Amino acid sequence: MNIKGQITVVKEIESITTKDKRIILKRTAVVETNGGKYAQSIAFDVMGEDVNNQWLAVGQKVEVDYNCHVTEFNGKLYNNIRAWRIIECKDGKG
Repeated sequence: MNIKGQITVVKEIESITTKDKRIILKRTAVVETNGGKYAQSIAFDVMGEDVNNQWLAVGQKVEVDYNCHVTEFNGKLYNNIRAWRIIECKDGKG
């Protein structure tokens, strides 16, 4: 899946402990599309070592490729949106 737009939020890096006690780094960002009053927003996560390589900043125009999946925890379902490629749109067409 893919979204193009402008970054409106970039969270600080978080450390998450997995069930098998590994530590994984996570950073969350929000992209909003250029849709006027019908603009769409999506929050996505960047995980693992990619967190340190990201240059995400509020105001940047980007194209984000991502995957969606669901996780069950304590009987509840949670949607997860994980970016696997982020490209800065130099031409301003984000």
